[in-house]
Amino acid sequence: MRIVLDTNVVFSALLWQGTPYRLLNVIRHRDEARVVSSQALIDELAEVLTRPAAAKRLAVIGKTSREVLVDYIEVVEIVESREVPRSVIVGSFPLRSYERLLPPYIIGGLLALSLTRPRACI
Repeated sequence: MRIVLDTNVVFSALLWQGTPYRLLNVIRHRDEARVVSSQALIDELAEVLTRPAAAKRLAVIGKTSREVLVDYIEVVEIVESREVPRSVIVGSFPLRSYERLLPPYIIGGLLALSLTRPRACI
């Protein structure tokens, strides 16, 4: 099963140890699941990690944005993305719901979690 995580979820998972962090760990430790991302999502994450709020948190955890990004890239599979019509919505759920999502919202072997409307499908 391939799972796509929204940039906001990944950002939270990498810098804090709340629900997104636990979600990412659950996915990483399931043999049948793998996190996939696109170059566009990686680029977006790289940009988000340079923002002032991220810089403050990175200082607290003692890592650079580059270190965090490289750590994430090592555990994801980068695939080519394709555009999706705006009317296609896989799912948008509050953070506290993520733990209850696995596996009910798996569609065609792909789970897409987003805090906002999807921009691309992988």
